[in-house]
Amino acid sequence: MEVAGTAVSIDTGSAVLAILDPAHPKLGEVINLELQLPANASSSASRCLAVRAKVAQVVEMRDGTRQMTVQFRKAAFKDSEKAPRKPPKAAAVKGWEM
Repeated sequence: MEVAGTAVSIDTGSAVLAILDPAHPKLGEVINLELQLPANASSSASRCLAVRAKVAQVVEMRDGTRQMTVQFRKAAFKDSEKAPRKPPKAAAVKGWEM
């Protein structure tokens, strides 16, 4: 299942997402979550937060959207696939000789 949404808040071990799609993960499900930071991926500094998260709470809002709270342990930021990557720097050579 793939669901689109917007991050309302992000903390060190949790995130709250606003979801418009009526189909959403159920309470207690484990999901793979990817958040694009910032939302516009055209920036060269954009990053992707990839986590394996558990759905802790789903709240229906008055406007018909849902706010889903997910909890996770390890957050890993990685380069966005859409952003151009910088070439790796050459390793510094130390002054050792044989």
